[in-house]
Amino acid sequence: MGEAERPKVRARIVDSSCSYLKFSTIVPAFRGRHSSSVRMAITPAYYVDEEELMSLKSLVDGEGEVDEMYQDMDEAFRILLRKAAELETNEEAPSVETLDWAEDLEDAVVEAAAFLADQVEGIRRGVAALALRPGEEALVEELRRHAVLSEAQRADAVAVVAAMRRLRERCLRGLAAREHITDPLPPRFVGYVEDTIKYPSWPEGCGVPTPEALAAAAVAEDAAVQEEERMARLAGSLRRGAAEFAARPGEEALAAALERHAASADATRATVEAFTASVRRFQATGKPAP
Repeated sequence: MGEAERPKVRARIVDSSCSYLKFSTIVPAFRGRHSSSVRMAITPAYYVDEEELMSLKSLVDGEGEVDEMYQDMDEAFRILLRKAAELETNEEAPSVETLDWAEDLEDAVVEAAAFLADQVEGIRRGVAALALRPGEEALVEELRRHAVLSEAQRADAVAVVAAMRRLRERCLRGLAAREHITDPLPPRFVGYVEDTIKYPSWPEGCGVPTPEALAAAAVAEDAAVQEEERMARLAGSLRRGAAEFAARPGEEALAAALERHAASADATRATVEAFTASVRRFQATGKPAP
């Protein structure tokens, strides 16, 4: 692991309300190291090339930083498990935001668990090779310690994945039971911006919209694009859940409800896309929307 990667591996973000934790900031560093550990994992036992040997020795040479990384990841996993447990027992109706959070974290930690499994296998192969070299006893012993730590964290990651899947399923069941779950741009906001674009206050005889109208259009475009992305993600999450439930006997009605909500999210996204197009026409031509 290079010096530049260690801070990324340690990174974790908890917002001020402690209601959201981004584990995805850790994953890019996993990706950076993942190829090396995979390469090590498929190397025949009792052989380690120089690049792999340097990677193994960096775990020992940077022992303090690596131990700090393990501690940070332990803390991140504890936070995730605690937050998932709180949300699972929360009596409030499951929200789209909670579904999004659980799905994000599940996918990120699945990748982390795979990385950790590859790292354990890579270290063990390295130990098997280095144990045959005289004078490497201390390195071998330290690497065995790292293998134990990585295996323990892999087990923690598996527990987090299971917790996120339970939470995601709870959210999907709750959302499926609701009549409507899409929440597009606030109607008053859309109406205000449409009025601003349709009937802008143009300087007399100038034929161009006012700076205020263009500023409102820019705000509207940004909000609409974010809503398009949100609806696309929601539809994808609902269809993912529908496919999972459809594979379970007796869950056909639940899968169908999720498919209906996904279609509704698609329709909402199409409406917002049309609104975005009208805003962009106004920005490009200065003409009121038709």
